[in-house]
Amino acid sequence: MAPVENASSVSSLDSPEAGSPVSLEGEGAANGVAPSGQEASKSSALSPDRTSPALPQTVIETSTGAVQPSAKGAGAGASAAPFRVGQYEVAARIARGAIGSVYVCRKVKGEDPNRLLTLKVIRQHTLHQDLAEASFRREVRVGSLFRHPNAQTVIDTGIYDGQRFLIFEYVDGACLAEMMVGENRPSPAVVVAIVLETLTALQALHDATDAKGRWLGLVHCDISPENVLVGVDGVTRLSDFGSARLTAISNQAQTLGLCKPSYMPPEQFRGEKLDSRSDLYSLGVLLWTALTGRQPFTADTFDEVATKVLRMKVSPPSAHGGPACLDDVCMQAMNRSPEGRFLVASAMAAALRTSALANNLIESPAGVGEWVRRNLGDRLAERHRLIEAVLAAGAKESAEVQSRASDHPEQGQGGHEDADTARVTRPRRALATQIKAAKASVAGTFRTLFDRARRQRRG
Repeated sequence: MAPVENASSVSSLDSPEAGSPVSLEGEGAANGVAPSGQEASKSSALSPDRTSPALPQTVIETSTGAVQPSAKGAGAGASAAPFRVGQYEVAARIARGAIGSVYVCRKVKGEDPNRLLTLKVIRQHTLHQDLAEASFRREVRVGSLFRHPNAQTVIDTGIYDGQRFLIFEYVDGACLAEMMVGENRPSPAVVVAIVLETLTALQALHDATDAKGRWLGLVHCDISPENVLVGVDGVTRLSDFGSARLTAISNQAQTLGLCKPSYMPPEQFRGEKLDSRSDLYSLGVLLWTALTGRQPFTADTFDEVATKVLRMKVSPPSAHGGPACLDDVCMQAMNRSPEGRFLVASAMAAALRTSALANNLIESPAGVGEWVRRNLGDRLAERHRLIEAVLAAGAKESAEVQSRASDHPEQGQGGHEDADTARVTRPRRALATQIKAAKASVAGTFRTLFDRARRQRRG
């Protein structure tokens, strides 16, 4: 279990001076789920961005979330330079949810300048500011305790102009929710491969211990298609640990928070304690949904979703076009009683693998990656081109600043400054002036981005 890269940031989050101490328990339900079940299910998930966020006024975003110049302050066809958040250059917003927006970025002075990362920040206009901040603290805490190849956890965190942001590895791919849109949904073999890797991550999460070897009882508490990322490399990664609970430390009744009602287990609606079997229920619903192309508990209001989850008889996937050989695994995972479900994730994985292998229904990682490239490749390629253009514009702008400083040295007093001295000192002074002006511009622009969020907190 590797700690997050910015260990000092994690320590500060755990300290009383940082404000509220890190706690994975105790957020009230009154702050959480929207009154409409459908609305809550949609709003709490990060989804591909389709509208412009609050960015510097000289840039806008395309429908894919990539930064492009606006008519004001940029020439036609030019690429806007990235804006800076601490030591990160931010190129494009790729997703947003009820509480956070996700951007693609890179570390300015990183070992690999081509390594892309993702940055998540609390949205300015979120109606759930307290929940958002608690969610971010949980993500940082989980990132300090748990790391796995099939999980996307926090690797760095920081505060810019009073607003917290989180850094993750960039996944070149899409979430399972995007993959299930349209007629060309993933085949059962692709779905099984994705679920098996998700189960691998869950087993590791549920078994996680702290530095002293003490079992933590980590439960994800928000398994859904939006939180399962699938890359062009064919690797599945479980994401969004902002609702996670440390049940070994505090195993009180769990509140609803920002979880998606259609994937919540019955015991969570009843206000009962959650454990690893609760995650397996949610993953069973995900499996049912991915195999059939429909959600079993769709409704217009939260109360209607709750009623369906608690009382409605669910038919097996084969009744809706899914493969019959996976019915037993799916329905056992979705048992309303935790005692009737699989005890651990590895047991569910073993049963799923056995049934799928007998019917040749497990796609290889290479096959999963090929599915992503074939069906989402155009969208990903466009995102890449725009990100590269923005980051290249930033590099060009930096080079031009240095070039102007070298080509137009300042005249010394009386025009008689020593030539050797001038060659060294004048470009430095000019460059320092340019850098100072650029920093002031960036700081002012990004301060505007967070002003409203800061006022909300003060209010």
